[in-house]
Amino acid sequence: MFFFVVYRLRPQWLKGLILAVLISSILLFLYGSRVHRIATFYFLPTRAWELATGGYVALVLQNDTVKRTQPLFPSVLALSGLSMVICSFLCLRTLNAGIVISILGTALVIAFSHIGVCRTLLSHKLVVHIGKISYSLYLWHWPVLVYAKQFGLDVQTLILLIPIYLLSLVSYYFVETPMRRREGNIPLISAAYLITLGLCAFVGYSLPYYDGADFEKQHSYLRYFDMRPRIKRNDRVQTMIATMDVPRRESALDAYRNGGIIIGNEDSTNPRIVVLGDSHGGMWADTIRSITEELEIKTSIITVNAVPPFIKIPLSRTQKSPQLTSEEKYLYDKSRIELLQLWKPDVTILCARWESASEADASAFLDLLEQHSARTLLMEQPPELAVVGNRNALQYLIFRGITPEIGRRQYLPLGNTERVNAGRDLIRKLARTRKSVDIIPIYDLYVENAEAFVLDGRNMIYYDDDHLTTYGAKLGRPRIQQAISEALGIGELKPN
Repeated sequence: MFFFVVYRLRPQWLKGLILAVLISSILLFLYGSRVHRIATFYFLPTRAWELATGGYVALVLQNDTVKRTQPLFPSVLALSGLSMVICSFLCLRTLNAGIVISILGTALVIAFSHIGVCRTLLSHKLVVHIGKISYSLYLWHWPVLVYAKQFGLDVQTLILLIPIYLLSLVSYYFVETPMRRREGNIPLISAAYLITLGLCAFVGYSLPYYDGADFEKQHSYLRYFDMRPRIKRNDRVQTMIATMDVPRRESALDAYRNGGIIIGNEDSTNPRIVVLGDSHGGMWADTIRSITEELEIKTSIITVNAVPPFIKIPLSRTQKSPQLTSEEKYLYDKSRIELLQLWKPDVTILCARWESASEADASAFLDLLEQHSARTLLMEQPPELAVVGNRNALQYLIFRGITPEIGRRQYLPLGNTERVNAGRDLIRKLARTRKSVDIIPIYDLYVENAEAFVLDGRNMIYYDDDHLTTYGAKLGRPRIQQAISEALGIGELKPN
């Protein structure tokens, strides 16, 4: 709209203005792609340079000088541009500065493909047809891919090309072409723009989550048992936990290297049970705490979200970790080894997202535990949900129109099954080769007919795709209680 006004009032300014927007936008893009890639992907100021490049090329092509140059020169530039586009398609997998190559290549093709080999290639009937409907293809491909995943359709991407192509044909012939040939489009487009802007403003200022009043309040202790020395603000996480009761941590910031959270009597005795884990450790921690408190057994819980519980031997000060600096990771590992050597616990419980575990790291750490812990229990991970991802599972159910019913169990499709099953196979392999290692099996508690148990009456079982709510974790309490009692040799306990 802004450029249209400039074109009508000061057409001589247009080329310089587009060039200024192009340069400033690309500088913003290069900066943003390093510091905040998601915002860079979605915001207009950081992507405007791509449109501006096309606009600038269109203005330059109004001058016939480009077409009057020697035939070899534009032919070479056009082929170079086509090669750049193909290379960017094959080599670029994420949004980064490399996308400049594809945009520049496209500009070269548009500007110089009027003669030569590139013109011959792009003039083929099939290529011309795809070019005509390319904008419609662009508009339709993403909704089809997203909704196929959203509704759990296990379909190959090549198969989805069929509905994408058919929808593109419909929109090209019945929407795009008639609109392009119709006179007086500008007022209509302006009205649509203003309506869309108003709707965006409404959505932007509305609540970021749905009304979950029909569901029981969710609870999670992930943050309470997270030993990270720094808790970074994350807007996605804030939105997710807005519908939940999430107790804040009470432990000191150095708890990750000073014994974690100690449960039990404040005396000089060492903890008999040690829980080590990533966020899955925090997920199970409250259930384990309730069991050990009932048994009056002193317990230490040491978990750091997104940091596997395994320790690489020998220790290194250069290990990378998403939540800890190299020095903090070294101190975290060193402290746990020293505490295991000092405490020599009766039972060590390892909780992890096993699908992501390294067999070599896990095996080496279990060899170390066999020297210092009488028994080791490997907590099986629950199944994963197919379509939720790192989003609030309750909000997703509301979005899907799934409502709670007292006494009814409801399910969602399983997701990531191949990797989850690989993680289950790994812990069975680790347990088979070690006499002091057992498994706490819980996977089957959350699966029925190849679907994941997600809602029990009004109570949520999951809070995202792979983490259980406190209610969901308590469903595994009898299995955990039995495994702990057997490991301690204290006989069968009555389930709580």
